[in-house]
Amino acid sequence: ATLVSSLLGAIGVYFGVIDLPSRTDPTRGSLKEREKLHNLAQFVHCLAQGKIGSGFDVSSAIFGSQIYSRFSTSIINPLLNEANRTSKMIEEVCVQSLGTWDHVRTKTQLPPGLRLLMGDVNCGSNTPSMVQSVLKWRKEQKEASQLLWEQLD
Repeated sequence: ATLVSSLLGAIGVYFGVIDLPSRTDPTRGSLKEREKLHNLAQFVHCLAQGKIGSGFDVSSAIFGSQIYSRFSTSIINPLLNEANRTSKMIEEVCVQSLGTWDHVRTKTQLPPGLRLLMGDVNCGSNTPSMVQSVLKWRKEQKEASQLLWEQLD
């Protein structure tokens, strides 16, 4: 999601179709321009994945820390299912209809003093299979898993 978002942003800036902040001019661009990038990146990411996901990863790559509710799938589903989609169709859905995307984004940040550590699994992850593995472990190792769960809580 971050790769798609940053690549689209870079291409858009290079060709002058998206105006985004830069290191030399962090005040450049507008929220509307970032919304344009958000919508395009959501579409491209969904197309690459072959499905519509939560959208949070794309949105956070573009807007940073936030509380997010995804747009209605009906916004891009027809475009995803269109075998003969054109750049004009993509522009109509992702750019010209900026005000019709119904996602909700509320800026947020971690409380002072709270540190967030992340781990890299070095090859991506499949969230559903990871969750299934944890649930299987909890079922097979009831006492140990309950003890660990209580310690983490």
